[in-house]
Amino acid sequence: MTMVDEVMARLAEKIPSLAGRIGRAGELEALIKAGSLPQGGTAAFVVPLGFRAGAPTAATGLHSQELVRRLAVILVVEFAGDAIGEASIPEVDQLEDLVLRAVAGWKAPGAWGPFAAERGALLGLHAGTAFYQVDFSIPQLLRVTP
Repeated sequence: MTMVDEVMARLAEKIPSLAGRIGRAGELEALIKAGSLPQGGTAAFVVPLGFRAGAPTAATGLHSQELVRRLAVILVVEFAGDAIGEASIPEVDQLEDLVLRAVAGWKAPGAWGPFAAERGALLGLHAGTAFYQVDFSIPQLLRVTP
């Protein structure tokens, strides 16, 4: 199971209102390109953001390096009927809190360490929908025998 899969399962377990409404980056991209955003409330999309690498260390026959993998949970909240999106703010705040409580400090099965929250930011408002991103990181130890 990938880290994206693990986070998707964790969100579905800890935030029942999102169960069945959690997708991947490709699904969100397809919806946006089709101009067909999730209807009927709130959805979440888990998106890998890559990694940052620490300085490598080498021992005889072994390459070690700490990586910090990053991923985002993009919350999509509908606010139809509210021209400026102000009514979506309490729902976005509540969802942000639920996502933080579900993921931050949690150690996925087989992970080297727990997830840490990095930042949250409003990505924008479009066609009656608010997009809010919550970023997380998780450490990983890379060991390679060249």
